[in-house]
Amino acid sequence: DGSTDGGVAKVATVTPPRPLILDILCQTFPMRRLTATICLTALMLFAATPVVAGDFEDADAAYEAGNYEETYRLLKPLAEQEHAAAQEAGYVYDFGEGVPANDAKAVYWWRKAAEQGEYWSQFELAKSYDRGDGIPENDLTAVYWYRRAAEQGHTFAMNNLGEMYDQGHGVPEDDVKVYAWFSVAALGLIWWGRANQAGNQQATK
Repeated sequence: DGSTDGGVAKVATVTPPRPLILDILCQTFPMRRLTATICLTALMLFAATPVVAGDFEDADAAYEAGNYEETYRLLKPLAEQEHAAAQEAGYVYDFGEGVPANDAKAVYWWRKAAEQGEYWSQFELAKSYDRGDGIPENDLTAVYWYRRAAEQGHTFAMNNLGEMYDQGHGVPEDDVKVYAWFSVAALGLIWWGRANQAGNQQATK
């Protein structure tokens, strides 16, 4: 049952605020290769649970060197110790980097991180339910996780939640909520564009 599956997720850990620019960066660019490194770095540094600096630094160095097997070897123990950001290692299964691509295992780790409040994993878990990747398609549960991520300010989750209301997938069609979620998502992207432009101008001075 979709509502039961989603409803059991309780955020027991309070996540300290992260620099907004890091959140915007991780939301705006596709999570692939170099961007994955940047975003995993940010998530590790500002995780709800502490991560051993040396282990993370070694994993980051291994990833940048293209040694994905070593990256996974270093991240997996942290993930198994319930470090929420380390559980974002579901991406290695999504990309097939260091391990064979496996949507079901990606979902397994995204769920663990999502249940601890990591909103990027909440978004990825929602997409998995939305598309039926690695788990049976379930629009109701997709809406639940899109909403959880959107309420934390995840721009793409806001957009996708608007699409669910637009198409009546998992929720009744509602033009007012479509407009509301699309508008907030658009504002987030505009803000990022301005911040990025300001950063580029500052860098050239």
